[in-house]
Amino acid sequence: MVRVRYGVLGPLEVGLGTERVRPRSRRQRAVLSLLLLNANRVVPIDELIAACWEQPPATAREQTHGVVFRLRGLLGEAGAALRTAPPGYLLEVAPDELDLEVFERLLGIARAHDAAGNPAAASDRIHEALDLWRGPALPDLDAPRMVAEAGRLDELRFQALTSRIELDLRLGREQRLVPELTALVAEHPYREDLRGQLMLALYRTGRQTEALAVYREGRQLLHDEIGVEPGEELRALEQSVLNRDPALGTPEPEPAAGNPKPAAGQEPVAGSPKPADDGPEPVYRNDLPPDVHDLTGRDADLALVLAATRTADQPVVVTVDGMGGVGKTTLAVHAAHRLAGDYPDGRIFLDLRAHSVGQEPLDPRQALGALLRADGVPAELVPDQFEERVARWRARLAGRRLLLVLDNAASAAQVRPLLTTAPGCATIVTSRRRLTGLDRVTSICLEELSPDAAATLFSTVLGGDRAAAEPVAVADVVRLCGYLPLAIQLAGARLRHRPSWTVEHLASRLSDRHRRLTELSAEDRSVASALALSYEPLPDAERWLFRLLAVVPGDDFHRRTIAAAADLDGDDAEDLLQRLVDAHLVEQRVPDRYHLHDLTRQFARETAEREDSAADRTAALDRVLDHLFTAAMPAVDRVAPLRHRIAVESVRRPDLLPDTASAGAARTWLETERATIADAVRMAHEYGRDTRCWRLAQAMSPFYMLRSYFDDWAATHDTALAAARRSGDRLGEAITLAELGTVGWVTARYAEATELCERALAIHRDIGNVNGQAATLRLLGSISQRQGRYADALRHLDGSIALARELSDRRMEANALSSAAIAHFRSGRAETAAELFRSALDRYQEVDDPGGVAATLTNLGYVLIQAGRCREARGHLERSLVLRDTVGDSHTGQTLTNLAIVHRTLGNPRRALEYHDRALESFRLCGDRSGESEALNDLADTLAAVGPDGQAHRHYREALELAVDTGNSFQQARAHEGLARSINDDSPFRDEHRRRALAIYTQLGAPDAERVRYKTVT
Repeated sequence: MVRVRYGVLGPLEVGLGTERVRPRSRRQRAVLSLLLLNANRVVPIDELIAACWEQPPATAREQTHGVVFRLRGLLGEAGAALRTAPPGYLLEVAPDELDLEVFERLLGIARAHDAAGNPAAASDRIHEALDLWRGPALPDLDAPRMVAEAGRLDELRFQALTSRIELDLRLGREQRLVPELTALVAEHPYREDLRGQLMLALYRTGRQTEALAVYREGRQLLHDEIGVEPGEELRALEQSVLNRDPALGTPEPEPAAGNPKPAAGQEPVAGSPKPADDGPEPVYRNDLPPDVHDLTGRDADLALVLAATRTADQPVVVTVDGMGGVGKTTLAVHAAHRLAGDYPDGRIFLDLRAHSVGQEPLDPRQALGALLRADGVPAELVPDQFEERVARWRARLAGRRLLLVLDNAASAAQVRPLLTTAPGCATIVTSRRRLTGLDRVTSICLEELSPDAAATLFSTVLGGDRAAAEPVAVADVVRLCGYLPLAIQLAGARLRHRPSWTVEHLASRLSDRHRRLTELSAEDRSVASALALSYEPLPDAERWLFRLLAVVPGDDFHRRTIAAAADLDGDDAEDLLQRLVDAHLVEQRVPDRYHLHDLTRQFARETAEREDSAADRTAALDRVLDHLFTAAMPAVDRVAPLRHRIAVESVRRPDLLPDTASAGAARTWLETERATIADAVRMAHEYGRDTRCWRLAQAMSPFYMLRSYFDDWAATHDTALAAARRSGDRLGEAITLAELGTVGWVTARYAEATELCERALAIHRDIGNVNGQAATLRLLGSISQRQGRYADALRHLDGSIALARELSDRRMEANALSSAAIAHFRSGRAETAAELFRSALDRYQEVDDPGGVAATLTNLGYVLIQAGRCREARGHLERSLVLRDTVGDSHTGQTLTNLAIVHRTLGNPRRALEYHDRALESFRLCGDRSGESEALNDLADTLAAVGPDGQAHRHYREALELAVDTGNSFQQARAHEGLARSINDDSPFRDEHRRRALAIYTQLGAPDAERVRYKTVT
């Protein structure tokens, strides 16, 4: 059986034979960690839940069972040791398999050696135990239960450390302990046990003054930061040091007067003799790289660096982070040159090589050696021990004004030992990671350049007048470069060396995303290699999730969407994403939402194509598409009930669905994710996921109609139609054709809409889809009604009503009844229309469709107006307006127009004109040009009744032009009739307009023909 090794003394680690595996999910890590901390003991499931959540969801128990199941799969053969043991689970761990058990066993052996009078052996065993630690215990688990467990383990480590130091003090090893304790006290300034041990070691090496200084420093820190005095034990130790208590041991003699030994961490004052082992006086060198004087677009960032580093009374640290190629080193070096006069004692530049081609990052010990040598310490005098190097470096900086630039840092842990505590010195650190582990620093995160600054940089790199001649192309180039300085410099250099190219030609080459990264390269420099240097050092889980982002649609995306792609819990996805944010491979602009720079997205896509199988990428995209579909369906249904529903199969990850229970929450989610879903439809087609493509597009149709997003509606459904046809999905083709027909109807492209719907109807009949036939007949009826072809409209609508009743589909029946009512009203059958509207209203209320209720109340209100029942009509219309506002329906134009007519009829023309203005604005915002022509006719009618004839005539003319353009015959007739009324009696055009109105009304079979005919005769 494969050998198993578990590690909890640091980040969770699992070794299976020669391989190391690490659970990707934070919940998996939490459960496995708690089982290991209770190895060979039953852990109740409630404790496992507490390890995963601070506030467990209702499904926590089921999710925890799933976590254990996936852990067994991860452990392979070793998974058999993870057993169900009521009331929870038990993990069997053999001797030497768990580092914590080895650690505790070594400590037990050490205690036995100490009790037997063998402190040297005891110290050796504790050294072995401490060597098992790989860093802070379980650092990436944040549930309170696991934070407490990690704290307990870290405290065990410190107890072991102080025990080993105590043993070494008893063994007389003070000389080697002083550097180690100096570094430990600097890192843990509030630990009085360490401070006391340092005082004792200093005293025993003859450094009483320094020992007392260590006490005073600690007392001041506790007083200033916490407001307390040191503990009794530390105070007693100070008195013993002051009194040279013999019980402390015999100290070495103090240095003679006139040749004082420097305090720990301090350098002798100028002119005083210097201990021989400290090496020569510092060499005040300046090894900064050459300055770049043109720092385009970074004035504000430079000002922050300069302001922070000109503080003289305390040590200063400034961190500059950002993605690869954003210009961090350029900014740091330029700032360092500007600051040269403020730091006369040296300017040292050190590349820490976190992201250097073919080189390993410098560890802190190596970096300290390089700094000491740079500061003039001969190689043979550089201490070998890490702690001694820390102490020597800090001592050499005391009393000096030195500027240190640490470029290309990997982590806070790499940088922290290199920082000085001496006032007057400053450090500028650049990193591709956010160094959140450093305290009391000024942090600057470099973003991409502004478009103007990017264009200026490109022009500077290109030189000459070539950029000035093509400003539009320059804007395209820098946009395609993502406003990233490195990409802009490479693009400009590429063009500079190709005089036959134009800027527009370069923009054309960059517009092909498949070759964009190839274009942005020059010799050994490229955007792709810069991004690779950020990507390669990442742990496997973070690299995997980064590649997965290539198949997550949209410009920015919610963590739930990413979690769905990865099949992770939302919190686990968040953990990995935050690490990618810290690495500047992902941006976070608002909480819970993430964004990929355009060039980073392309790098992720190309990397995924190299490292992941097509099946894995497609599976991830399928999970995203399914997530968006199952989230969109109830959200759309909440704000705009579906005209024909697609069944939602079982939901894979209900825990990742957004809360869209209220109309407001549903509307917010749909608005936020609208662009993401449109891009998801495109990607579904690109990856050949044809059924998911058309289903997702169709799910959004009612929302597109509600909010008048006609461009999104048409674009997604054009793509969906191509997908359905490619896969031979005739149902999908028919549904998508009808949706495109609906777009044509609401945008007044009636001939196109009719053709599309007739093709959809033929397919529905061919495949026997009765529901589709009913919906499409209703749509054809609405198109005919809008054109004034009422007989055709009623023929289609009667067929739709019959099929809806056959299906017992109340919503479908209500839709068809409402459309039929309009056709009857236009044909002069007002009572029939009112009866049909009331029937439709009952059915909409029965199926709880507020949008349908609102539309029907608007239409019923208009019928009541024509019947002279304006006060009753006003109540219906005002209720409709409230309902439309509640569901976020932007189609309020007709309701407002009808309210205007009510107020005109009731003798309130000023209020009527206000409603007319609002109605026109609504129709124009929605892009409903046919509705706009009707609203213009209604406004002209009001102006004809209460205002100058000239204004009415102008609006009738506008209404006629729109009605002709949209093919709305009824509104053409209304406009001609209005123009005839508004023209002087002796005008030759008056009779012409009347004749045209009469001809159209007669052709439509509208009762208005009799009114016009009567006026023409008389």
